[in-house]
Amino acid sequence: MSLTETVKPITTDERQQRLARLQAAMASHELDAVIVTPGANMRYFFGLTWRETERLVCAVISESAVVFVCPKFEDTALLAALSSPADCVWWEEHEDPRQAVANILAEGSFSRVGIDPNCSFGQVHARTKTKMQRKRMDKKQLFFAFLLAICLVSCAPSADFREDIETPNGWEIERPISFQVNDSLQSPSQLYIHLRNDASYPFSNIFLIASIKVKDSLILSDTLEYAMENPDGSWKGTGFTQVKESKLWWKTAWQSQLPPPYTFEIAQANRKNGREKAAPSLPGIVSVGLSIQTE
Repeated sequence: MSLTETVKPITTDERQQRLARLQAAMASHELDAVIVTPGANMRYFFGLTWRETERLVCAVISESAVVFVCPKFEDTALLAALSSPADCVWWEEHEDPRQAVANILAEGSFSRVGIDPNCSFGQVHARTKTKMQRKRMDKKQLFFAFLLAICLVSCAPSADFREDIETPNGWEIERPISFQVNDSLQSPSQLYIHLRNDASYPFSNIFLIASIKVKDSLILSDTLEYAMENPDGSWKGTGFTQVKESKLWWKTAWQSQLPPPYTFEIAQANRKNGREKAAPSLPGIVSVGLSIQTE
């Protein structure tokens, strides 16, 4: 008999016991809530093997409730993956998910909140007036199996830029996607392009023309090519549904010598082999996004 034959699956009751131990630990450390994000902690409590992306997914755990915050387009995948019913708050593409978390904390009057150390700092910058003191808790004092490290974080607005624009009827060849940035970018910044595609996308790669303008002056233009498929034919990107999101690097340590506003434009330039002209519309790309991370 092999060792694996004696291993029993983790039951829903056992996960509920783990959650109860966490809630008891919260009370002993005077925490009102704990925010758990994708990673080992989310697998430990809920059995979810969710992968962290730019789109915030988290569980807000209080003494008496668990509320998941998740993108609306992932609702079917999350509900199917949960082993037991849970309250969920869905956020749309035009909404700030950090504000959804802030609303949950405000509604519960939660002022002392533990943050999963796997959570990126930018994601916990909820736009709220709630003030919290940054603090590290002693891991040895927490008696649940994986020793959740808790830190209290001061909430403040994020300086990063992120915007996504949907293309529900295909991405027209003559329609560049435009993003307006009014904040100064005179500090080094990372520029990323975000593409969401579904199974109807007809190519294994994509060609883009990305440009930056200040007022009416073109200051930068790049022709870019990115792979959209893995060698085995599966889509690159993340996501549990047929829609996959790819975060594509554009520029590292880019900074402008000119004051804002800035206009970022992204145009598609795909065409089939042997054809001089591109098709008027590119199917399968459901949204195009831009993110800027200041260093």
